[in-house]
Amino acid sequence: MGLVIPLNVSQVMYKQILNWKSRLKLKRIEEVQVKRVVAQVSQTDRSAL
Repeated sequence: MGLVIPLNVSQVMYKQILNWKSRLKLKRIEEVQVKRVVAQVSQTDRSAL
C-alpha cells in the first residue's frame, strides 16, 4: 500500500515532464518557422532592390 502513492506521484511527474518536453519542442519548431519567414522576407526585399 505504501508503494501506490509514490507510483502515482511518479506517474504524474512523468506526464508533466513529457508535457514540458512537448512544449519545448513546439517552441523550437515555432522559432525555426519564424526564422524561415524572416529569411524569405529578407530575400524578397533584396530581390526587389
